[in-house]
Amino acid sequence: MVAALLFACTITSFVPMGAIFPMMEPEHKGAAVSVQNLGGGLANFAAPDLATLILPLWGFAGVVVVYGVLYYLAAIMTLIIHVNQPKGVPAASLSMH
Repeated sequence: MVAALLFACTITSFVPMGAIFPMMEPEHKGAAVSVQNLGGGLANFAAPDLATLILPLWGFAGVVVVYGVLYYLAAIMTLIIHVNQPKGVPAASLSMH
């Protein structure tokens, strides 16, 4: 139960990416959302295969450690994402179309 709660809490840190990707490419919002969905889908596709490869070698603890390292690397990768923020413009005046 604790592991499931921890997993849920850590996965929610990636939720804002759905809002950030279209802001990074305002001329290609559909493509930006598609890339994000592709990344999520590939992760769901590859995770069972990764666990299948690791489980016989290092057991359940090894799977948890490898997944933890992957989450840590993903967190570091988010540090290189930069979105140009409008300066001196009230948020209410921004168009979200």
